[in-house]
Amino acid sequence: MKILLTGIAGILGATVARALDALGHEIIAVDNRPNPSVPMRVYLCDLAAPNLRLPEVETVDAVIHLANLPNMIGKQPNEVLIQNNAINANVFHMAAISGVKRVVFASSIQAIAGYEAKWTIQDFPSPRMTYLPLDSNMPQNPGSNWYALSKVHAELMLENLAMEYPGRTFIAARFPWILTELLHWKYMTDSINHQSYPILNYLEGFTYLSVTDAATFVLKCLDSELVGYHNYLPSQCFRFSDVSHKRVFHDFFASIPRRNESNLPNTTVDIRKITDEIGWEPLHPQCRVPLEPIVAKYFPHLGSAIAP
Repeated sequence: MKILLTGIAGILGATVARALDALGHEIIAVDNRPNPSVPMRVYLCDLAAPNLRLPEVETVDAVIHLANLPNMIGKQPNEVLIQNNAINANVFHMAAISGVKRVVFASSIQAIAGYEAKWTIQDFPSPRMTYLPLDSNMPQNPGSNWYALSKVHAELMLENLAMEYPGRTFIAARFPWILTELLHWKYMTDSINHQSYPILNYLEGFTYLSVTDAATFVLKCLDSELVGYHNYLPSQCFRFSDVSHKRVFHDFFASIPRRNESNLPNTTVDIRKITDEIGWEPLHPQCRVPLEPIVAKYFPHLGSAIAP
């Protein structure tokens, strides 16, 4: 299969590129900066530029679009929204008019999380997801987060293209926090100093995904027989070694409705739809980490409320 891949300079893009190369696919790699770690030529271009021309797009079987501004750190909300909207509109338009049959896009869990763009851990804002466990059927809910809004706009573009071009495939992957292989190994082996854990984002249901599992999901999307528009939430959640999941729901997610039909007591995410429709599930088991050190450092007001 011949595939145009954007965002190859990023961690996920590079991982996907290596996986595709190992399987013998032909890759047309595109980004705004080179990546010496990947075994293929990288075409350099500004994906947000007017009148963008993607190299060899008329000859590819699929487009994997991973190139976006990844967050709002150091940027104004309008800058992120304008830049990502331009990139996504350009890539999707070029793929559509060039006859590309399949597009896979890296959206974000933030498109459904509903929280504010700016918050601090001291504020302890309430989660705003529609329900738990999170799943691939959740409605769009970007809150006031314009990065999330740029992902919602992209999903709507793909949904529109699916109606305009019946018989083609458009998939949006609402990825959570992507862990590098090293960071994932540290969590799996409990080798991170408990006092230096990154803030686990409860506003996203304590979700994460290893970069290897994220790349495997992308490959499954390429191999699937899906037609039309689909969005998925490929993710896992941390499992806490010193606190029951029931207690986690009580202390962090008491205001969020639980789906009555759910029989998933130890997770905040339900991937059964993904497994049923494209056959994907994570290769790695859930990371088990202690919650008490995180509570003591970042949520001291909860005190002894967190208990087994």
